[in-house]
Amino acid sequence: MLIIRHIGNSTGSSIPGWPEVGTVAGLMDALKRWPLEPRLDMREDDQQEQAPYRGRAWGHCIKRFDQRKGRNVYEATKPIYPDSPDAVSYLGNFLGYSFAFSLDTDEPTLIAQLDAAIAENMARPDYQAAVQEIREREQAEQRRWASRQRA
Repeated sequence: MLIIRHIGNSTGSSIPGWPEVGTVAGLMDALKRWPLEPRLDMREDDQQEQAPYRGRAWGHCIKRFDQRKGRNVYEATKPIYPDSPDAVSYLGNFLGYSFAFSLDTDEPTLIAQLDAAIAENMARPDYQAAVQEIREREQAEQRRWASRQRA
């Protein structure tokens, strides 16, 4: 099963050479062209074994307080697609280019292809530079907040 909820946008589709909108082929093309937006990798620090930009296609969330994290966390309790409980959701966009994607699938071959293409994208120097820049900005912001708290 493949449910393409959204891949790309029609705004850029008039640009010559723009990736094909609404297809997995277009998404794969975009993954080769542009770095992913690192801030949309929603993994928690302690979930690095989870594939980036991918989560379980589950819903009916419940909220509970996680003592270790010191905050509320949401847990999905039921698959969105009862006939496909192993379905996963992909969600992301690209740095500097609007070609957002959101799709669900339980096809093992497609999952493997998307995971490999995303891993390759994340290994790009421009993606790594964006991650570093974001970290530096966050650290600078934390230092500013800490200095305000001391003042």
